[in-house]
Amino acid sequence: MDLRRLRYFVAVAEERSVGRAAERLRMAQPPLSVQIRKLESEIGAPLFHRGTRGMELTEAGQALLSRASGALALAAEGAEAARAVAAGRRGRLSVGYMFVLAHAVLPKLVPELRRSLPGVELEFVELSGSTREARLLDRTVTAALCNACNSPSRNSSGPDRNAALDARRASPFAARPLNRRACEQVAGASAYCPT
Repeated sequence: MDLRRLRYFVAVAEERSVGRAAERLRMAQPPLSVQIRKLESEIGAPLFHRGTRGMELTEAGQALLSRASGALALAAEGAEAARAVAAGRRGRLSVGYMFVLAHAVLPKLVPELRRSLPGVELEFVELSGSTREARLLDRTVTAALCNACNSPSRNSSGPDRNAALDARRASPFAARPLNRRACEQVAGASAYCPT
């Protein structure tokens, strides 16, 4: 049973007419009727009483309707959640930080991240110079705030900075300009994405 057939079934049940459901779904009536018959065949029971007053749900149809509506809603929520996580609007952002920067950077950075990423759970992990890169590569942290002199992003021709932001390139959070801008404004950090 696929979601497309469930969508068709719900439309026919709500409209109580194959013709109106076909209009709503922007499709021709005969293919919709075929799909409803295939769904009934798959279930092994009629889902509608077909009569002069339109399509009336059978008991089997009533049992399927609420569950089909729920399944469609869950599928839509799942797809939206996946898009939101991929875009960095939801999910979890694990920020590694070096102790030396904690008092200077985190009090300014945390409120800015909470404001700009309201649907994202924030976690903070203390790092050392020797664990920073490993924690990024093993995905323990999404981004790391480090001393600029310890960061591979340190460019000898660039301006002196107190901190550098290292982030996994594949992370949706690292790719968001707002996050980089927030870190650069608040922490005076330059950005580096190793992988």
